[in-house]
Amino acid sequence: MRSRLTHVLPDAYTPPDAFVPVCVPSVESCNGRDDNCDGVVDEGVCIVGLSGGDSLVCESHRRGARTYLVCNAVGSWDLVREICQGFAPSYDLVAFADTAEQDSVRSWIATDSWMGLTDDPARVPAARDGDYRWIDGTGPTFGAWAVGEPSTAMVAGCVELRTDGLWDAGSCDDRSNRAAIVCEAPVL
Repeated sequence: MRSRLTHVLPDAYTPPDAFVPVCVPSVESCNGRDDNCDGVVDEGVCIVGLSGGDSLVCESHRRGARTYLVCNAVGSWDLVREICQGFAPSYDLVAFADTAEQDSVRSWIATDSWMGLTDDPARVPAARDGDYRWIDGTGPTFGAWAVGEPSTAMVAGCVELRTDGLWDAGSCDDRSNRAAIVCEAPVL
């Protein structure tokens, strides 16, 4: 007689999709997760691979319940937003709740950078020409416009944060003078 082999599952069986991720000390990807399992999401310097084989090095900062990625890259408002959203579903262009948040972010950047503020309804449906809205559709609770801004000379404008803390509206397609990306996400 042949004996039948049976597979007995242990009492504390853990299905494969619930396994704890393998952690690599000191290695973080810009992905909204804690890759090195130290309890902090995207801290320090993290690297993300871009299409075409390039990579983008970002510096991570944390303020309250938010994580910020500051990356050196040049691109249009749309491209920069796409890069932010590509890190993880929770990341998007920075949208300031108050001047204290803006001042913190400003201390981390060395060049002007796009922020998630526009008056272009194609980019943010709640926006209208001259009525600037954050990416979530809300209006700013404070303003730091440079003299003469927001400019009414263009049909649609996207806003950059200058290193002096003032806001400057410009063409959303402009790629000049923007050498930083600032993305933010809630701490997960």
